[in-house]
Amino acid sequence: MDKCPDAPSSLASASQVHELERPRYCRPANGAVNSFVKFNWISSTPQSAGTFPVPRFHSPLSTDETQLVASAGAFSYALTSVNPLSLTTGPQLTVFTPPASLDTALPVDSTVYATPLPSRSQMISPQPTMPVEFPKPMPSSLGLYVKMSAIDKKLWDFYMYNWSPGRSILEPNIWKDFAQMHSNSGIIAAILSLAGLYVYDYNPQISIKSRVEALLAEAKGCLDALIMDPVRVETDSNASDELMTLFVVLSMQDIVRPESRRKTPDPPRWLEGFNNCERIIQRTDQGARFWNKHKTEPTSLRKSLLVTVGNTLILSQILEPLPRPHEFDFKKEEPRFGWLLYGTREQTYEIHPGCGFSRKLLHVIRQITFWSARLQQERESPMAQAMTKALYGELNKMKQWAPDVQEWELANAIPMPVDHLKNRPGSQVNTWKGVALFTAEAWRIAAMIYLQCRLMRLPPKHADVMSNLQDLCLCIRAMPTQGNYFTAQAPLFPVFLLWLLASTEDHRSAADDWFQAVVNAPMRSSVRPLFEGLKRIREHWTPPTCDHLPPAIRNRQAWWESLVKKILEQQDERFCLT
Repeated sequence: MDKCPDAPSSLASASQVHELERPRYCRPANGAVNSFVKFNWISSTPQSAGTFPVPRFHSPLSTDETQLVASAGAFSYALTSVNPLSLTTGPQLTVFTPPASLDTALPVDSTVYATPLPSRSQMISPQPTMPVEFPKPMPSSLGLYVKMSAIDKKLWDFYMYNWSPGRSILEPNIWKDFAQMHSNSGIIAAILSLAGLYVYDYNPQISIKSRVEALLAEAKGCLDALIMDPVRVETDSNASDELMTLFVVLSMQDIVRPESRRKTPDPPRWLEGFNNCERIIQRTDQGARFWNKHKTEPTSLRKSLLVTVGNTLILSQILEPLPRPHEFDFKKEEPRFGWLLYGTREQTYEIHPGCGFSRKLLHVIRQITFWSARLQQERESPMAQAMTKALYGELNKMKQWAPDVQEWELANAIPMPVDHLKNRPGSQVNTWKGVALFTAEAWRIAAMIYLQCRLMRLPPKHADVMSNLQDLCLCIRAMPTQGNYFTAQAPLFPVFLLWLLASTEDHRSAADDWFQAVVNAPMRSSVRPLFEGLKRIREHWTPPTCDHLPPAIRNRQAWWESLVKKILEQQDERFCLT
C-alpha cells in the first residue's frame, strides 16, 4: 500500500489544546444540554450570574477525584422531550428508560410519527413532556474490564453516555462500534482525547488539558506506527480497520475544533485523514457489490467505516471545484466509491446511521458530481445528457427504509414521506422512527436540488427547483433541533442548501430557525463555523436569474462552479458538511 504523502502525525488533528482561562461554554440555567451531546447538570445551590461551578461526577470506579472532570451531576443519561421546533423553551428533563416495545412495526398510517404543528404562539410556550422512545444505549458494563485511571474512566463515561448517544438514532452507531475496540490502546486514547476536548470546554483545568494532549500523542503514535507498516495494513483486515478508525476519530477532532483547523490554501487535516481512509479501502476492497453476491460481505465495523468515509468525501466534493477537463480521467474516476454498493439491492436503499440516508442515495450524489465534471469535459457527450435524466428519475422515485422503522415492502407500498406533509400542512415529527424517515427524505430532496443546480444548471428560482425547495422546507420545519430525537444524523447539508438557495422568506426562516436553534446549544460542533461562513457567502453572492435559459444543458451557465469559486475566495477554510 502506498505510504501516506505527508508526515503521518499531520494528517489527523492538532496535538496542542488551546489553553482556556475560563469555560468555553457555560451550562444553561436548567443544567440541561440535549443536542449532539446529551447531559443533565443540575446544581443543588443557586448560582450567581457568570459563575461556573465545578460539578460532581458519579463514577462506579471513582472515590475522591471528582474535581478532575466536568460532569453532569452526574452527566446522567437523561434525555429531553420538548416541542421539536421551539427555539425559546428550555428542555423538559426525563430520565431515560428503554422502551418496552422498540421493534414494533410502523403502521401504514403514517400519523404514528407526525402530529399537527402548533401555532407560533404555542411554540414559544412550555410544552408537556412527550413519551420517551429512543434506541438502546451501550451496555453499562462495556469497558469496565479495561484498566483505566480515574480521569480516563470519567472521560470514558462521558463518551459512552453523553457523546455517543448524540451521534445517531439508528443502529449500528459507528461510535459504539469504536467503543467495542477499547482494548486497542491507540483507539481508546483517541476516543478519550475526543471526549476530553468537550469536557475541557466546560471545566478548563490544567490536569484535563495535559491528559488530553498526552492521549492525543499516544493515539497519533499508534497511527504513525500503522502507517509505517503498509504490508500489515494491506494483509490484515484488523490492522486496516484499526488504522481507518484512528483516522476517523482523529479527523473528527479536527472537524469539531475550528479553532485548530488549517487555513487555506493548506488542505484541512480532516479531509486528508478521510482521503487516506479511501486509499486503504481501495487497497483492501474485496469487491462486495449487490450484483456480485459470491464475494465476501464486509463486517459490521467495515460497513460503518465505508459509509462514514464515503459520506465525508462525497459531501466535500459538492463544494469543491470540478477537475479541469484536460486533467479529468473519467475512466479512473467512474468506479470510485463503488464499494458503497455492498449487500443486496434492497440493502443499498437502507437508511444508514453513518450518514442518515441510504448508501444508494450517497452513491447517486457522487454520480451527480462525476457527470457534472464529465459534461464540463465533453459538452456534446450524449451520455451525460442521458445520465442527467436517469439520475433525476432515480431520485424522484427512490424509497428508503430501515428494518427497525419499516420494512422494504412497506416503504415501497406507501407514498413518499414528504407527501404526508403536503397532505397534512403544519406537521411535526415526534418519534425517532419518524425522524429517521424524514431525515432521509430531506437528503433525497436535497440531492434532487443539487442535481438540478449543478448538473442541469437550473437557477434557484426556476419553477422546478422552487418546487423541490418548498418540499425541503416542509421537511426541515417538521424536524427537531434538540431533544430525544436530535442527533448528528440530522440533515445538515439539506438545511445548508435551503439557506443558501432560499429566495422566499418562508424558506429562509425555516433554515435560519434550524441553524439558530442548533448553534445556540452550549457545546462545540461543526455547525457554528458552517453557519457563519454561509452568511458571509450570501452577503457577496447573488443567485442567477431564469432569464433566457437555453433548452440545452450544455449551453446553460454553469453557475454552481462560479459559486464554488466564490466560496473558496471568501472562506479562509474549507466548509465541512458533516
